[in-house]
Amino acid sequence: MEYNGRSLRHELKFLISPVQQQVLRERLRLFLEPDAHNRTEGYRVTSLYFDDIYASGYQEKLSGINDRRKYRLRYYDLDTGFLRLEVKHKNGSLVSKQGVTVTAQEAQSMLDQDFHFAEGREERALCKAWMAHQTTGLKPVLLADYFREAYVSPFGNVRITFDSRLQAALPPSMLQEKPYWHLIMTEESILEVKFDDFLPSYIDALLAPLSLTHLSLSKYILCRDKLQEVQHHAL
Repeated sequence: MEYNGRSLRHELKFLISPVQQQVLRERLRLFLEPDAHNRTEGYRVTSLYFDDIYASGYQEKLSGINDRRKYRLRYYDLDTGFLRLEVKHKNGSLVSKQGVTVTAQEAQSMLDQDFHFAEGREERALCKAWMAHQTTGLKPVLLADYFREAYVSPFGNVRITFDSRLQAALPPSMLQEKPYWHLIMTEESILEVKFDDFLPSYIDALLAPLSLTHLSLSKYILCRDKLQEVQHHAL
């Protein structure tokens, strides 16, 4: 499925308990393959989220606006040797991404709210980030961090992930600086189900008996709310 030249995927999110995660994990292992990056505890994902001076990314999600953009800089297992800037487009449950690899120096420039390196670049993600910075003051607002356990299937291009131990921090001044994390989820996890045009019936049959609760809030919203709560109590 495509829209404006972008490939679209369905993305469903659920909040699950440790018991639900264990039951579903055992079922998935019978039909899906573990992601190549999985280890004993999965792999660690860290995202630096950007928003504008109007907090549009935050407010639009809370207001239920379907057509939204999200900007983030992502790296894995605390390795800042590989950094990827992503622009995530959402329209309801449909999602598309545009991304580009950036250098540590470019990432640090974005942390410093200096996007001049992106001016005139051809990569769409950089062009959009540059334009958002110029027009609405796009800037780094928070770090989100969690452990991900992933399973994949070629049928329907299905990817199912368990995201646990979600924590948030204010953006550091330096990329290598160790942030002060605030834990958000200690037991519950976020289940994400991603697929192209259809969800295979056997996957649907695995999920249905668990009576899963749809998650209406994103990790970005959960993290931003947590940091606002921490800052409020610090006053």
